[in-house]
Amino acid sequence: PKCPSMFIYTDGSQVEVEQGLQVGAGVVLYLAGTELDTAQIPMGLHAEVYDAEMHALQCGANMAVNAMVQLNNSVQHLHLFADNSSSVLAIFEADAGPSQRFSIGFRECVLQFVHADRCRTVEVAWVPGHCAVPGNERADELAKAAAQLPTDAPATYAHLRRQAKHTALESWRQTW
Repeated sequence: PKCPSMFIYTDGSQVEVEQGLQVGAGVVLYLAGTELDTAQIPMGLHAEVYDAEMHALQCGANMAVNAMVQLNNSVQHLHLFADNSSSVLAIFEADAGPSQRFSIGFRECVLQFVHADRCRTVEVAWVPGHCAVPGNERADELAKAAAQLPTDAPATYAHLRRQAKHTALESWRQTW
């Protein structure tokens, strides 16, 4: 019998709210063409879209592995999709940098999944955004909704780094 695959679509989004630009992530899991589970992850005013993209990939992997356990380990292949090519390339990296904690969490999750059975595979691929791919459109919808939810999430490294660069550039412009 053919081993079932789970398809996980992830996305990050930024929306303008009264207080400023707020970020959120969305995840949707599909099994046999049916929506199995979703997540909306509010990340607040002090995060970048890149953070949301990375967090969504980590969350998607965790949700898929947890769902797989509930399905009596019948899923052998996880296919994760994101419309942000930078996050697709960086999610397996454990090097220091923006969103490192999400890539470490992702790696730990997928390694545990594949090491439990040598037939298991995990694929992370880019999918074009806003091109009517149903799973990606659903993840985008969840991410936009998550970005509007209130949260007291702490500032991310990527956000603080962008803020520091902006402050330094403004200071330089005023000086010169």
